[in-house]
Amino acid sequence: IVEKTVREMVRRYGSRPERLQAALGPCIGQCCFESDGDVPAAMREALGKDAEAYLEKRGPKWHVDLEGLNRQWLLRAGLPPERIEASGLCTACRRDLFWSHRKLGEARGVQCGAIMAGGK
Repeated sequence: IVEKTVREMVRRYGSRPERLQAALGPCIGQCCFESDGDVPAAMREALGKDAEAYLEKRGPKWHVDLEGLNRQWLLRAGLPPERIEASGLCTACRRDLFWSHRKLGEARGVQCGAIMAGGK
């Protein structure tokens, strides 16, 4: 979604990716996000070798770094690394601060994301 968002901002508003700023909010971290092989396969198909740094096999499961993958998508979209910030907070580990569907199932709240257009 982040790469498509940048592409649409360029198309609709004439934004220049090198001038955009991105903030990646809390999400489930690689420490807690376990997956079967389908997620790593999809990321490898989409990102090629650039996906490898964000995929780690631990026993029968894969641990996936969603924050890192989103950073990679933003870099591919043309944002410079210094214009991408990340919270580094895991929503599954920090249940004192966040809801986690993976940890709490349906007994959870909601979270939201936001996009803002600023001045030139």
